[in-house]
Amino acid sequence: MKRREVCRLFNVAKNSGNWTDYRRILTDYNEALRQAKRESWRRHCEETEKAPDCARLQRILSKDGQSAVSSLQLENGEYTTTEKGTLEELLRVHFPGSEINLETFGGWDSLDLDFLKWKGSREDWAVSSRVISCDKLKWAVFSFQPYKSSGIDGIMPIVLQQGFERLAGKHLMLLRASLALGYILMSWRHIRVVFIPKPGKPLSQRSP
Repeated sequence: MKRREVCRLFNVAKNSGNWTDYRRILTDYNEALRQAKRESWRRHCEETEKAPDCARLQRILSKDGQSAVSSLQLENGEYTTTEKGTLEELLRVHFPGSEINLETFGGWDSLDLDFLKWKGSREDWAVSSRVISCDKLKWAVFSFQPYKSSGIDGIMPIVLQQGFERLAGKHLMLLRASLALGYILMSWRHIRVVFIPKPGKPLSQRSP
């Protein structure tokens, strides 16, 4: 291997004082190393087919790791001039009637457990226990990519997956109670939306 040869010639040059052969083989070694890195990167890009791999590749190639939200044309023909205005227009088109609060975006309410005061029928609880089993919960949790983007709570799937054995009981209690009582926790009614820029597509066809 060239690396081994470089090390050998270095020791020879250090003892003899003749650095000519060492410098020549070192130059060849550095050139081969650069070539190997270029080929490895090209091969990696060509083999990238899955969406998660493409997403990681896009983040690597982006200048600051984030995609800037571009200006959008409004219904009156004008264009948005600020990032906030662009986001508000995206939310208006894709989520009509939704409440928009960009200032507090990312907040997380405490769990609203008032619904636990309700009782629900025995039949409702039996159905919820049958529908929401531990096996189904485990399948759902592990169906996500470990580092998939988190919700507004900031918890990535890897946390739920690694702590599944400890958290499964609490998850089952909340999910079954939500179904049996017909109630969705207030904190679960908040979402975080990430819009993916797709230049050239009409606003209504852009994917959130």
